[in-house]
Amino acid sequence: MTQPSRSLAVLVTGALVAVGTPVLAVPPEPSHTKDLAESRQTVRDKEHRAERATTRLRQAKAELAKLGERAEKAQKRYDEAATALKRTRGALAEARQQVRTAETKNEAAQAEAESARPGTAPVEAAPAESVQPEDAGPADVHAEETQVEATEPEEGEHGGQEASGEGAASRYLPHSPYTDYARYLARTVTTETAEKDQAGEEAEEATKPETAEEAADETTTEDARDSEKAEDTEETRKVETESEAPYVQQDAVLEKLETAHTKALSRRAEARRTYEDQKREFAAAEQAKKEADKAYEEQKEEVSKLRAQKKRLLSTLARNENGVVFLADRRAENNKTAVAKLKKGKKRHFARGAARGRLVVQSALKWIGTPYSWGGGNASGPSFGIGRGARTRGFDCSGLALYAWAQAGVKLDHYTGSQWNSGPRIPLSMVNPGDLLFFAGNTKDPDTIHHVGIFVGRGRMVEAPYTGARVRVTSMWRKSLIGAVRPA
Repeated sequence: MTQPSRSLAVLVTGALVAVGTPVLAVPPEPSHTKDLAESRQTVRDKEHRAERATTRLRQAKAELAKLGERAEKAQKRYDEAATALKRTRGALAEARQQVRTAETKNEAAQAEAESARPGTAPVEAAPAESVQPEDAGPADVHAEETQVEATEPEEGEHGGQEASGEGAASRYLPHSPYTDYARYLARTVTTETAEKDQAGEEAEEATKPETAEEAADETTTEDARDSEKAEDTEETRKVETESEAPYVQQDAVLEKLETAHTKALSRRAEARRTYEDQKREFAAAEQAKKEADKAYEEQKEEVSKLRAQKKRLLSTLARNENGVVFLADRRAENNKTAVAKLKKGKKRHFARGAARGRLVVQSALKWIGTPYSWGGGNASGPSFGIGRGARTRGFDCSGLALYAWAQAGVKLDHYTGSQWNSGPRIPLSMVNPGDLLFFAGNTKDPDTIHHVGIFVGRGRMVEAPYTGARVRVTSMWRKSLIGAVRPA
């Protein structure tokens, strides 16, 4: 009930009392209306907190999605680096295998060359592969090989050495288009050298020097032969130098592969570090998400509880409002009945003085042990109340006072605030049995009156105390006692 409605009710009640008309007042607003407002505010505050938690959760999820994309990109870079590294390793292993094969061939060629030196055991030369130079046809190469085989001298003073030299030169060179041509040149040079040596020996055997001039000519011829041998040796050295060129190239390729391998390892390590960083960030985001989800669930559960409490309070408020409307309608009906009786001139004769007080006390004591029922009790006796007393048949404090004084012929409202104004104030030192005793939250403010009892004598009173209790006799002396009234 609003403040203007309460003021209007007080004014109407005062006017009716002034003309001697009995009035039925409306009970006060439920004491828990303030609690309901506070609960509503608490619900709104917690809903705001839940909305903020939801916003934080959405932000955490967005951040988590970004971190996931970054982690996927880092993983992709890592996979690409790992694939490149795998290819580099394969190429490096193949190059190392080629190097080992070339080294094996080189060592075999060096061993044959060592065995072909003068003073070592002759080694039978294996037939060299036929290599066709750019300016030679297949028939020329075949004829050349046939000539070499036909003119190869038997093992003797020079034959073994020359054969071994040709075999060593052909085996020393690795197999490639350049080395095949080098083998061809070495074989040609060796054959020509052997032919020249053989021709010189035959000439030496056929003509013996007889004079000094002939001896000089022979010496000159010998020098020329030595010069030709030196030229042949130089040509062989050039061929050997050219045959070493592929190894130098292989070393350069191997060095490049090693450099590429080192760079690939560095990129892989960097990608791995990036991946680990992304992984840690992802784990941190997951933890933040879990915490946000947990906070959201807690807020959600709390909001659900508050909504359920709000629903219960609204239901209680609705029932109380319905009760207030019902009491207001009943009061208006009673007022109409009372006015009609006054107009017809009907009068009631009531008991006076101490006899009336004793009747009030006896009427109240008759219901000792009756359950308390909020809003219960009327002029006929106990009744079902309203709100929390709707299922209990009994009295509340003002209902018991209303019943007891109705038996003495005085009609009271079912409201302590109205009963406080139902008669003159009586000093506590002069109270008589049947007088009403009132109790307030603030003894200086009658608007805070919340309870009433009936004085029975010797500092005691009969009352209907609170929900769950029963009508009883107890001491009147409490700190909240505000005063006494004798209804009239």
